[in-house]
Amino acid sequence: MMRKFKFVYAVLMLAAMTACEKANNTKPDKITFEQVNKTVTLTNSDSISGACQHLVFSVAGNAADGFQAYISSDSVIMLCDGSDQFLVYETTNQIKALGENTEVSEHGTWKRITWFSLDQFAGKGEKYVGYRILSFPDGNSKYYYGWIKLELSAGMENLKIINRATNYTEFNPISTGQVE
Repeated sequence: MMRKFKFVYAVLMLAAMTACEKANNTKPDKITFEQVNKTVTLTNSDSISGACQHLVFSVAGNAADGFQAYISSDSVIMLCDGSDQFLVYETTNQIKALGENTEVSEHGTWKRITWFSLDQFAGKGEKYVGYRILSFPDGNSKYYYGWIKLELSAGMENLKIINRATNYTEFNPISTGQVE
């Protein structure tokens, strides 16, 4: 009986040490946070930096027919080894309007940016866009996850780009609102 107990104890200790070792092997987060504080209107499109192109935020339309807000990339492609992708609803391919403390990670449907409507953010207060940067620094795919905090007025005539954060530890997730 004592021999069985020692064996079970040894197995449990080995499992506990292995679990602790795995937990200690996670890479620490390297999060960069940026206050953006830009307001986009019909006459004032604006952009923030992306992986290889600027992310352009625009409002189009008029008061009579209504407005539309969208995100696109500029036409100037820089020589680089990456691209931006956005977390979208699987069935509609619209960018997901995320709430606070939502994990942005490998899980979900990701689409490369060309042009995305932001109309689903209208009148919902401050929401988040989940994005990831795809990079190939050594020939292997690496992902860095981040978020952009936005607020789109109910009439879609004003779009505020509030702030953003990116976790530059490859493959590590980030939660919306996380700044460190």
